[in-house]
Amino acid sequence: MFNISGYLEKFKKLGDKRDRTRQLVADSFREEANVDIDLTSVSVSNGEVGVSVPQGAQTIVFMKRQNILAALKRKLPDVFIDRIRCR
Repeated sequence: MFNISGYLEKFKKLGDKRDRTRQLVADSFREEANVDIDLTSVSVSNGEVGVSVPQGAQTIVFMKRQNILAALKRKLPDVFIDRIRCR
């Protein structure tokens, strides 16, 4: 017989990994650039981190992007990230 709860557990684990990644990205921005970002504004896809930050913070992120990328590579070694895009 098919166990639906076991099947749905697989999708819960995917959501947990996405939430953990978003939290680590937000922590890296806070630690390296002193910029707080909302977790819902973080997206990670195709080697790019997209975040929504105010205009003044975009300049800070641009200047500190190498430090942020280095921190992300340390914290997320299994996720390829090489660009940051501010929206």
